[in-house]
Amino acid sequence: ALVSDALHTPFRSELADATMSIAVIHHLSTEERRVQALKELLRVTRTGGLVLVYVWAREQESECRTVSKWTPIESGTRNDFLVPWHVPSYAKSKDDRVEKAQCAGGEWVSHNSTVRLHRFYHVFEKGELDALIQNHLGPAVQILKSYYEKSNWAVIFQKRGSALFR
Repeated sequence: ALVSDALHTPFRSELADATMSIAVIHHLSTEERRVQALKELLRVTRTGGLVLVYVWAREQESECRTVSKWTPIESGTRNDFLVPWHVPSYAKSKDDRVEKAQCAGGEWVSHNSTVRLHRFYHVFEKGELDALIQNHLGPAVQILKSYYEKSNWAVIFQKRGSALFR
C-alpha cells in the first residue's frame, strides 16, 4: 500500500498512460491547492495520456437531503461547506477508525451508533472544473469530455506536452 499527498506524489514524471482523481480535489481548501493537484496528475501522465477527474457537484440530485443540510463556510465563495461524515461503530471491532474519529473531535451519535465528523468540501458548479483546467493548464491539455454523473462533475482531458514542468 502507498500513502501519499495528492500535491506531491512519489512517482516519476510521465510514468502513467492514464491517471485519475476520484473524490479528492473537492476536499482541497483553496484554488491554489486544487490547481497543484491537477498539475501533479498531469506531471505523472505521459504526453498523449489521459486524465480523469471527478468532483462533487453543487447541483446535487437531492438538494433537500444534501446542500440544504450542510454547513456553509465563510470563505468568500458560496461553494465551501462542512459536510457531516459518519464513522459506523461496527468498525470498532475491525480497526481504530472510531477511536481516531473521536480523538479528532468527532461526536457520538447514539441513534445510529456512529461518530460524526465534519469534512471540508468545495462543491463545483457547472463549468467550474473545466475553467480551472483551462485557466491553469491551458495549452498543455485538451479537454475531451465534460459531464455530470450522480451528483458529480467529471472531466476527461489529454496531456499535450510537458511545458508546465520545464
